[in-house]
Amino acid sequence: SQNGGQWSSPAILSNTNSDVDTPQIAVDSTGLVTAIWAEYDGSYYVIRTRNSQNGGAWSATVNLSDSGNAYEPYIAVDSAGTVTAIWTNSVNNTWVIKARTSENGTDWSETANLSSESGWGLGPKLVVDSEGLVTAIWYRWNGTDTELIESRTLEQGGSWSPAVQLFDNHPGCNGTNPGVCVGVPEIAVDSAGLVTAVWSRHDGTNTIIESSSSQSG
Repeated sequence: SQNGGQWSSPAILSNTNSDVDTPQIAVDSTGLVTAIWAEYDGSYYVIRTRNSQNGGAWSATVNLSDSGNAYEPYIAVDSAGTVTAIWTNSVNNTWVIKARTSENGTDWSETANLSSESGWGLGPKLVVDSEGLVTAIWYRWNGTDTELIESRTLEQGGSWSPAVQLFDNHPGCNGTNPGVCVGVPEIAVDSAGLVTAVWSRHDGTNTIIESSSSQSG
């Protein structure tokens, strides 16, 4: 729809004979729209993407993930048009958070593994501030008795920072299965670059909401 006017006819982005899940979308300052979703290819769920400039024809489909099932895609774009995509991917009987970036929504970087293969990385989210600093956050279960909220940052043209733990089994949290103690986090950033994360946690008696914030990563 242009300026609240009539909506265009639907464009089919995925294969019509495939199951799909969790579409996400982002648009840069030039009007380049990048869409991302998970789609079953007959063997695995694959993270796929297409883009469109100012309402024009959609590009060819690009596969962002390779082997193993991939779910929970999330996408963000900075003021310079750099797109960052994140998702969770099955690797060696666990789940790993992965990410790729693109300057134009089509030519994508090599895949970066953001979380450890120890345990399950789930529920990834992204934000990007006005300076192009990307902050990723996710929930991880170590496979035995520890649940964590973790985060990494990416500067424009740089590499991902080491993982930072925002939460690591506070007293009263003794879960032995994923999701018992800690919920999937949410994240937001303001115009000054202050990133705030929230998540739910069971303190042994009740479920509470916790928050942590960071300035410029």
